[in-house]
Amino acid sequence: MLGLVKKDLLMVKSNLKIIAIILIVFAIMALDGEGDLSFVPAMTSVMIFLSTFSYDEYNKFDAFAITFPNGRKNIVKSKYIASLFLIFLSIVLTIIATIGIGYMKKSIDLDYILSTSIGCIFACILIQSILFPIIFKFGIEKGRIVLFVGAFGISAIIALIAKLKIFKMSISPVLLSFLESNLLLILLITSIFMLIFSYICSKRIYLKKEF
Repeated sequence: MLGLVKKDLLMVKSNLKIIAIILIVFAIMALDGEGDLSFVPAMTSVMIFLSTFSYDEYNKFDAFAITFPNGRKNIVKSKYIASLFLIFLSIVLTIIATIGIGYMKKSIDLDYILSTSIGCIFACILIQSILFPIIFKFGIEKGRIVLFVGAFGISAIIALIAKLKIFKMSISPVLLSFLESNLLLILLITSIFMLIFSYICSKRIYLKKEF
């Protein structure tokens, strides 16, 4: 499995310069006080990693890899591990850049850095948790179409519900205060559960997939 992880990371190695360029742009804009792009490197790493599915599909790598012992399970596991590694690497680099910029501006907000980092982790894992089972089921090209249609459909339903005001919810102040106080912890725990659920779904899909 370690070899599969290395293979995916080597595939995206040539694209890491994109993340480096984004970090440089982020640093310049942050020094000028123009906007916050701290979430962009992590999001970009997720999009870059999707290219590994395209490479595997184009070269018919899966049909070869599944012949290895526990090949199917290891392929799924390696995708999640390699993707998470890339996400956390981009976030660590962003944190280092943010601290460096804060030091230069003599204004380091550790609470902001922590909350932003956890928010990036949650957003990236949410995207990954949705995308990976779809890609394992339909392939990268069909998966993108399914994702687009699904996202459009969900957005339309949410807009319709909001317009018709079907649900009128009132959140108690106690619950609201609890959510605000424990938001970061809730996001982390939710991320872990989403990741586990997504991995289980992907594994079940891939174990039954025919090549």
